[in-house]
Amino acid sequence: MKTESRHSIKKVCPLKTGIITVTFGIVDTILPWGDYSNNGIILQMKNIITDHRILGLQLFQLAWADVRRTYRGAALGWMWALIKPATMITVYWFVLGKGLRASPNIEGVGYFSWLIVGILPWFYVRDMLSAGTSAFKKYSYLVNKIKFPVSTIATIVNVSNLLTHLVLIVIIGVIVILTGDLGSPAYLLQLPFYILLSFIFLSLWALFSGPLAAISKDWSNLVGALTQVLFWISGILYSIDQIDTSWIRAVLKANPITYLVEGYRNSLIGNVWFWEDISSLVVFTAGLLILAILSVRTFSKTKSAMADNL
Repeated sequence: MKTESRHSIKKVCPLKTGIITVTFGIVDTILPWGDYSNNGIILQMKNIITDHRILGLQLFQLAWADVRRTYRGAALGWMWALIKPATMITVYWFVLGKGLRASPNIEGVGYFSWLIVGILPWFYVRDMLSAGTSAFKKYSYLVNKIKFPVSTIATIVNVSNLLTHLVLIVIIGVIVILTGDLGSPAYLLQLPFYILLSFIFLSLWALFSGPLAAISKDWSNLVGALTQVLFWISGILYSIDQIDTSWIRAVLKANPITYLVEGYRNSLIGNVWFWEDISSLVVFTAGLLILAILSVRTFSKTKSAMADNL
């Protein structure tokens, strides 16, 4: 039987927005199909960095415009950025702290402070899991603009969400101070380090997930379903160190979101330097490098397809 080429199979398959397309996209990203001698991963990364340099300060202007667009028309405006997290925190604190009677103290601090510091990075991650996935759809008019550096769209959306995140950091920091659970102020010096890691991780995520969502609606649905799973396995409502089974504990700690959650806690209430858990940092960095390769390859290989689909 005559073996068809991979390219001819893609032509025959009519489900451009189906699961098959997503699968081929991920496989193509990982496996070295074709000749990339003149379009290697390093060159692709350089092109993306060049795109950001071309846009320059306009990137921040577009991010600020994105923030204003998000809350435009709402009577409470920016307050919604605070009301939604406050509502979520109150519900979990009441259900777990009062209803299920969780321990009033955990890891040496009050459960309420421990909870709000851990859920702080999750708000940023949750918003970017969604916004990053829909970024290129949201800015489809820029994707089809010939001279616009399309790769910067992921960063624009991330900067927009980062601005809200920084406001929440200040507010929750004040609350932790008022509860008396703030750790040594010296450890706050490493908080920008974890914010930077979060920003890089989520920018890469948007660059990976956004193009896939632009060519497949199934990918967006999959991300939405997995977001809730990630919330429950990231040690936000409970301490992973309390899990007795060692291999489950190791798997959960390998989760990059878990590393960021624990990093925020170590900075604000835990009094632990990032180099004291170097193994977790190594695992997170390795995952970041893998995500960087996947993101760059995915964006480069789907750039033209995005323009056609959008």
